[in-house]
Amino acid sequence: MTLPRLSGHRPIVWGFFVCGVLLIALILLQLFWPAHLTENWGESRHVVARDQGEKITAMVDACIGRLLRTASTVESDTALLASLVSNQPPEISQGFSLLAARRHDANQSIEIFDPRGTLVGWVGPSTGCDVTSLPPNERKGSFVVTEHGSLRSYLSAGVWSARFPLAIVVSVPLEVNYPISSRFIDSESLLNDVRQELGTDVRLSTPADTLNLPEGYNRIQLKDLRGRSLATLFVPAGSAEGAAHAFRATVDPWIGLVGSVLFLGLVWLLDRRLREARVRRWRLPLWIFAAWVVRYFFIWFSVPSGLIGGELFGAAGYGSPFGGGVSASPGDTFLTACVTLLSLLLLLQIVPRHERFGSPNATRFLWRSIGIGVLVLALLFILQWAVRGYGAAVRGFVFDASFAYENPADVLPSLTECLMLLNVLLISIALLLFAVWVVLVARAGIASVLR
Repeated sequence: MTLPRLSGHRPIVWGFFVCGVLLIALILLQLFWPAHLTENWGESRHVVARDQGEKITAMVDACIGRLLRTASTVESDTALLASLVSNQPPEISQGFSLLAARRHDANQSIEIFDPRGTLVGWVGPSTGCDVTSLPPNERKGSFVVTEHGSLRSYLSAGVWSARFPLAIVVSVPLEVNYPISSRFIDSESLLNDVRQELGTDVRLSTPADTLNLPEGYNRIQLKDLRGRSLATLFVPAGSAEGAAHAFRATVDPWIGLVGSVLFLGLVWLLDRRLREARVRRWRLPLWIFAAWVVRYFFIWFSVPSGLIGGELFGAAGYGSPFGGGVSASPGDTFLTACVTLLSLLLLLQIVPRHERFGSPNATRFLWRSIGIGVLVLALLFILQWAVRGYGAAVRGFVFDASFAYENPADVLPSLTECLMLLNVLLISIALLLFAVWVVLVARAGIASVLR
């Protein structure tokens, strides 16, 4: 097959050339650089440990800063604190309402204590914070503590009020200590975010643990803003094989992205060839096939989850193993819904015309009529299967997600929730388009027999 003329398409030719060279370079880099990492792992190990410690420290400091800002905001609300310390039930109720409005994160707990440790106001789950155990030098200003419970460990930051004898403590889960499915409890925690950022396991040392460092782990101390130790984390020291695997995981998404662009370019060339040869019936099926090939390229090479990451392409909020990973995260589900919708829009262009397929030969007409009848019944069965699959998908969006779609504490839904709602809308439109296509094809087939 000769390639179509590309005169006037010099940028496209250069695009093919650059993508081809880049793909070859990435493949060669993936093949040979891991061996170099393995040979020089002794020098790189200390650098990796230092970088891990700096990333963890930065994330913890940022979290403490957010907690202290929230606590300071509550402390500056004189009306809120005055309502809570009053002895009038209506004012206390108003104080709780004002406190609930200050909670901007569903994972946060805000608790207000008096100097004796009595809880006078709260919103969110109890953390077990004990302000009476604070040393004298932390009975004014701000403080940061950790609390270890049976189910969760919490990172708490608080401030003492300058107007009232009260301590405002804001907490977030530091770690979920008990392995319970996210369908029953919210598994989000600060260490879970650290794991996603580092791409490795992180263990929290509780007071019940021994002080011995586990084999193959580095010890990282979490400290407050004054430099006082809060907790100890155990992070895998890594290995040469792990470093090589991490490098491949970094290069793979780029190979998948560049390879997908090159594949789409080849499909475009083939489409031009089919258009010049006036073979139009295969052009739309070709693009539908290409769209799904690229979608699975993205899955196999972790695109774009390996490039972007974050909560949109992480399985912490939602994930399903269906289809080999087409719904592995909210972002992957969105890409699959878009490809499905695009495929159905193209499929609607392939509705056969109302042409009579019959012939003077009665036997051939009978067999073709039976074939069309079987095709119509098969399409109706597939439509029924698609409806059931749609119901299962929507049910999974609700029950397999670790977040609540309706949280009274949130004024606006989070980005992940918005994306999941958009996914429901897209697959609903896709189901309607598929039903329309089935009806049109069945109508065309029956009309071709009855005409």
